[in-house]
Amino acid sequence: MGQSGVGKSALAIRLSGDEFRETASTHGAQSHILQTPDDDNKQPVIFELGSEKSRNEILSSLKEIAANVALLLVDPTRDKELHENIQAWKSYLIDSGTDTRSTQMLVAARMDRGGVFGNTSLEELAREFSFDGVFQTSAKTANGIQELRSAVVEAARPRDDEVARDSVARVVQTMAETLCRLVAKDADALDQIEWRELERIIAVALDAIGFTVELTPGSKDGGKDVVANCAVRNNEHTYYIEIKHWRKGDRPGPNHVSDFVELNVRDETDGGLFLSSSGFTNGVYGQVGEISRQRVRLGEREKIVSLCQHFVRREEGMWYPTQPLPELLFADTLNIGQA
Repeated sequence: MGQSGVGKSALAIRLSGDEFRETASTHGAQSHILQTPDDDNKQPVIFELGSEKSRNEILSSLKEIAANVALLLVDPTRDKELHENIQAWKSYLIDSGTDTRSTQMLVAARMDRGGVFGNTSLEELAREFSFDGVFQTSAKTANGIQELRSAVVEAARPRDDEVARDSVARVVQTMAETLCRLVAKDADALDQIEWRELERIIAVALDAIGFTVELTPGSKDGGKDVVANCAVRNNEHTYYIEIKHWRKGDRPGPNHVSDFVELNVRDETDGGLFLSSSGFTNGVYGQVGEISRQRVRLGEREKIVSLCQHFVRREEGMWYPTQPLPELLFADTLNIGQA
C-alpha cells in the first residue's frame, strides 16, 4: 500500500519472482503469488491496494484482506510530505484493525533514482509510527528485494498457536453456517439452539448480506452482541444488534429495551436492532413510538428466520440486496422512536 506512483506494482512483481517491468497505476486491488522456497506448502499472496479508492473503500479492502503482513511503500526521493503520508496510511491500518493483527514494514522504494535518505531517518519514522521493520529497495535493480522477501515470508508463516486458533475458528464458523441453514428451513430449530450459537448465526447472516461484522465477547459485551458496519453514500454507518434467546419463554421487558436505546444514543450509532426469539412483554409494545428518537427497532422470531433465509439465498447465488443495507436490516421490524 502507498501513494499512487510509488512503485507498488513493480515491487509486487519483483517479490513474486518476475523481472522488473514498467507498469500502469493500479486501480482496485491486484494479487501476486510471493516467491518462496520450493519446500513451502503454502505460498503467501500479495494484495496490491490501489490508492485511488475512497477512505471507506480502502478500509473495507483492508478488513476483507485481513493481511498477516502490511507493507507501506514510500518514495523518499520525491515525497515532500513523507511524514504526513505515512501518518495517513498508518491511520488506515489502525482503523481497519490491520494494525493489531499484522506485521508492518516501512519500505523505501525506487532508491535507484538517486537522492539520499539515510537509514537513521527512515528508522526514526518507523519508530515514531511503530513499524516492525525498515527496508530500502529498488524494483529496477533488485536491491533489497531478497531481504524484504525473506522478511515477508517469515512474518507470514503461521505459528503453531495461530494454526490451532484458525482451525477452531473454521469449525465454529462452519457450525454457525449449518445452524443458519437449519433455522432458515425450520424456525422450530431455534428451540434447540443455545444463546451464544444464535449470536453467531446472526453474525454469519449479516456478514453474508453485506455488512462488516464484529461478534462481541460472550460476557461483558457492553450491551450489544453484534456490531454491523456498512457504507452508505461513502459514509461509514454503525449498527448495534442485541439478541435475547431465553428458551424458558421469558421475554425482555421495558428496562432491557431502554438500556439498549440509551446505549445507541450514547455511542451515537446509526441505529440498533433488538432481537428476541420469544418476543417482548406488553410493556415494551406499549412504548413503541415513545422511548427515543434514536433509530432502534424490535425484531422477533420471524425476523431471525428472515435473516437466515437471506443467508441461504445469498449463499446459493439466488439473491442480492436490491435496497440499502440499513433498510434491509430494519425490514419487518417494529419502530421504537422516529425512523
